[in-house]
Amino acid sequence: MRRLCVFVIGVLVSGCAGAAPPVTDVSALRVVDELAQPTALTARLSPGGNTLLYNDGAGPCVRGVDGTGQRCVDEDVHLDTQSAAWSPDGTRLAFTDTHTLGLEPDLWVYDVGNGELTNLTDDGVPPGAIGGGPKVYEDADMDVYPSWSPDGARIRFLRRTDAEHVAVMSISPSGADPRQEASVATPWARLRAVAWSAERFAWFAGSRDGESGAVYTAGLAGDEPRRLIDGAYPILSFSADGQYLLVDERGLPADGRARVVRVEGGTAVPVASGSVTYPTWAPRGQSLAYVAAPGTLRVVARPGGEPKDLYKAAELGAADLDNLDWAPGVLLVLAGVDVPVVLTIDG
Repeated sequence: MRRLCVFVIGVLVSGCAGAAPPVTDVSALRVVDELAQPTALTARLSPGGNTLLYNDGAGPCVRGVDGTGQRCVDEDVHLDTQSAAWSPDGTRLAFTDTHTLGLEPDLWVYDVGNGELTNLTDDGVPPGAIGGGPKVYEDADMDVYPSWSPDGARIRFLRRTDAEHVAVMSISPSGADPRQEASVATPWARLRAVAWSAERFAWFAGSRDGESGAVYTAGLAGDEPRRLIDGAYPILSFSADGQYLLVDERGLPADGRARVVRVEGGTAVPVASGSVTYPTWAPRGQSLAYVAAPGTLRVVARPGGEPKDLYKAAELGAADLDNLDWAPGVLLVLAGVDVPVVLTIDG
């Protein structure tokens, strides 16, 4: 049995406008409350930390972390919860169809409040048609990896234009004004992961067996791609300020595999020494939380910094299977088998 737990943590930050990015005062972090969630296959917090997107095997659903307001997406639409993107205000979700299941992916928007689901890029190709022959595949608009602009006015996503290129597209949440922002020369078949910041995106182009490759980044305006780091890194995320990229391997815990590199390039820095699994950025600044396997929750003020233990259990993991989930004041983790976690700490 998997058990999801939301840890509410007190966060003190320093810094001001025009100064260096705020740094979390790691010494002041304390777990002050905990709320267990019903079992789910995957789960992710909204930007405000008050709503949960989860999949219990029947399809995507949302509810408040207090258990209220549950609403589920039509189970006849197979949406990819792993790459779903919350709008900045937490009122809507952008999905694509689950193309890893052989579906032809369109871009969808789901209104959390009224349950309305809208296909923004319906190209007339049936969802299961990409296996129907070369011409069907070539005619389809393959839309993947959605992300909202910081002001919520546009949804950015990638579209296959041909076998060797992807287009950076954007569209309004109503489906109006679709346009191509840039084009990047990268093989569609080797696109394994994508991350977005306000001004850039990054992607992992892997070998066909997924055992090797490299991570690249480019501006949304279409500047020349920059090769940041070689290796198999299918888990990517930008720091809140967009200055750093976190790259991580998927697999068994190991020392030094999760690394941080500046978007301008340079030497990659390990998140921390020792075992680092499921690392995630703080909502502000350049602090990171992670699990030191099997069950120590830790935080560092900056990449490579001195870690502080926040909590220990027999086993901890990530509710979305890839990263811990840190919203303002709230950290979502996955407790291990038969390990109830109820911890309240003042501080």
